[in-house]
Amino acid sequence: MEAAQRKPETHSPPFCMKRFAPSALCTLVLGLVLSACSPPDTGGTNNLHGAVTVSFDKNNSDAGSTEANPDNMTILPPATTLGTLPKEPTRPGYRFVEWNMQSDGRGETFTEETPIQRKIHFVVYAKWKPVLNAQLSPGTLTFSPMEKKLSLTLTVSGFKNKADANSVGLDTNIDELTWLSPQFETGKVSGDTKTFVVHLEYRGPDFAEAPTPLKLTLKNIPAVYEYSGGTQNLHIATASGQKNNPIPVHKGNLERFNDYARTGGLALHYQLTENVALEPPAPPETSNWTAIGTDTAPFTGSFDGGGHIISGLIIDSAERYQGLFGYIHGQEAVIQNLGLKGGSVNSSHTASHVGSVVGVNSNGRVQNCYSTGSVSGNSHVGGVVGLNGGKVQNCYSTGDVKGYNSVGGVVGLNGGKVQNCYASGNVRGNGDSVGGVVGFNGSISAMQNCVALNPSVTLTSTHNTTLGRVAGQSRPGTLTNNHARDMDIRHSTDADGRNGTPKDPLDNRHNGVDGADVPAERYSNSPFWEDLCSVDVTTDEEICWDFKNIWKWEEGLLPILRGVGGEQSPRARPLPL
Repeated sequence: MEAAQRKPETHSPPFCMKRFAPSALCTLVLGLVLSACSPPDTGGTNNLHGAVTVSFDKNNSDAGSTEANPDNMTILPPATTLGTLPKEPTRPGYRFVEWNMQSDGRGETFTEETPIQRKIHFVVYAKWKPVLNAQLSPGTLTFSPMEKKLSLTLTVSGFKNKADANSVGLDTNIDELTWLSPQFETGKVSGDTKTFVVHLEYRGPDFAEAPTPLKLTLKNIPAVYEYSGGTQNLHIATASGQKNNPIPVHKGNLERFNDYARTGGLALHYQLTENVALEPPAPPETSNWTAIGTDTAPFTGSFDGGGHIISGLIIDSAERYQGLFGYIHGQEAVIQNLGLKGGSVNSSHTASHVGSVVGVNSNGRVQNCYSTGSVSGNSHVGGVVGLNGGKVQNCYSTGDVKGYNSVGGVVGLNGGKVQNCYASGNVRGNGDSVGGVVGFNGSISAMQNCVALNPSVTLTSTHNTTLGRVAGQSRPGTLTNNHARDMDIRHSTDADGRNGTPKDPLDNRHNGVDGADVPAERYSNSPFWEDLCSVDVTTDEEICWDFKNIWKWEEGLLPILRGVGGEQSPRARPLPL
């Protein structure tokens, strides 16, 4: 009976200091923040019981990746969710997908609204998806009318294994009125990369101005990957060969250029896009180049070297009009910004109009060019231009020049203008009119601000003595402000030119064929060249050596062309023993 009347005992929930209403909170501070007192979890809302730290694991160790920022976040009651997430981590070659409750990415997604678990600390993991690193040659590929076929190499990388790489294909979409349907080589896989080669054949008009888009799209990408590139538009432009759209010339098409420019492309414009080394001629061939342009079919377009060089050009011909260009004609004909390194241009002793860059310049321009190779021929033989009937300016030659009549270090026969040029090679003729810079300066012609730095100028003839340090003969052309170094200049009856009578400079004025004397201490220093100025007699324009835009001075060298590459290292050569 007594037991039946006893009042039931009441017990406080664990860790509580005092009994509160069922929904009240209580805390006990024992160095830790403990959870609020509440009835046992019955599977309902996941209420927060105290401070909880969530760690965000980037879930990879790749170099170049970054952590989440911040990588730990703490939530305090009464909040039950984070409400915000940190800045996502990054990983090269992958796209961040989500935060996941398991490191293998197979758990539940964790968001800013996910209820926090009853833990003091827990970890969520970054989930990643590989992204294909496709290199699909974006931009514009310039295609010239002399090239009817084109091959594109396209690469896709970032695969996990060879099977994944093999499964990926490439779709194209192109204007088939202009191009034949693309042909594909089977894609080759190496490591994490697959390479496609697409062959195109052009069948449109020769001078299509508008770019033709080629759409490239990857297909059959495994689900585990993401390709972020979408459809790539590769624009294939056909160079027109007009002045504002020159045809590019490079290593791969130089031989085709040589053929094309001599036939259907004589009136077009070209630009060299890289340095080119020509292969030596394979026996029994003795030449690796055919001069572009003749007197009956002259080159009337232009060729801009773009500051590049062509090395190893070799011509061995019995024909006249020899050089990189045999014959150029007209005011649109311009050869410029080019270096010819080494090699030789050798025409027969009966052939005329021979130069390294141009055989005949008929009312065109040759400017900002240099040559280091040797030149030989019969008459009108020059280190840069054989016969000039236009303008040759800002050019130099360091190679030896040999011929019969009108032989000069830069120009053989001048019937136009030669300005701001110099020569530093030996010059020899065995007929008439042999000069260090110009062989014969003819009527209505002018030669200005030129310097002869030749070791020797020799005329090996039994009857003629028309030779000079700067010009072999000037009749009745104009000579203005030209100079020459002390050199071995002689008239010799010996074929080798070693004997004979040295010629004293009898007309060593600024305006004489022997040029004004300039000692080594002057031509070896920049002030001499910077002060070389004179007035063009036909235009009244002051002509000077431009060391800001065209020429450059380097100690120990003669002037070099600023905008032209190659190993320019001209020096004044010693006098022959």
